[in-house]
Amino acid sequence: MRLTRDKRKRKLRPLFTCGSCGKSYSNPLGHVCTGGGGLRRKRAAYEKQQKAAGQRARETAARQARRAREDDARKTRRQREEDARRARREKEAAAAKARRTKTAAPRRAGRPAHDYARCRDHDCQRANRTPEHRRH
Repeated sequence: MRLTRDKRKRKLRPLFTCGSCGKSYSNPLGHVCTGGGGLRRKRAAYEKQQKAAGQRARETAARQARRAREDDARKTRRQREEDARRARREKEAAAAKARRTKTAAPRRAGRPAHDYARCRDHDCQRANRTPEHRRH
């Protein structure tokens, strides 16, 4: 009688790896560390680990440098845009001021500022508009 695939015994795979010797095992009670021959493998693993750590450090430094360059460029661009906005606002304000002074009514020279409510000047146009001066 032939066993089907399901009923065959499967080979047990090791569940653990020894931290000292690096061998894999399924039963911790049956494992015995064997000392020889692991030095080359351990040295290679250590060098591989150091190489990976160095690569990560270089990538981190490059990423930080790139971010710093991008931040500087962003700050420069924002400052340039803010300066342009400020210049545009100042130019618009100067143009508005020029329009106001151009269209403003010319003032009489030599007349001091005075209280219009008590003004007795007959040439004063503001004083002549108040009700109490109309009575006089």
